[in-house]
Amino acid sequence: METEVKDIKDIIDEVKAEKGFAKYADGMRLYEQWDDITGGLMPGSSEPSMIKDDILFVVAKNSVVLQELMYRKTLILRNIQGHNGMPHIKDIKFTIRSGPA
Repeated sequence: METEVKDIKDIIDEVKAEKGFAKYADGMRLYEQWDDITGGLMPGSSEPSMIKDDILFVVAKNSVVLQELMYRKTLILRNIQGHNGMPHIKDIKFTIRSGPA
């Protein structure tokens, strides 16, 4: 009987998929690359907060940032889907951060 040899990356990807870790990895990658994804738009003024049902939820610091994000929504979504390898993200919803900043 011959044993199948698998690449370690494939094994890790299988385990992540089985345990549901892939969605957390996507969220972390978005968080870490957010300034690049948004084209450096006012660094630190917005951040991804969660992914639910293939929708990315983003929190903006104030209404000015929110408006600019909405203006750039198509470009940001294209960056996420293409350059960051997350074609499953279908939409982005923006909100303003509540409470102390």
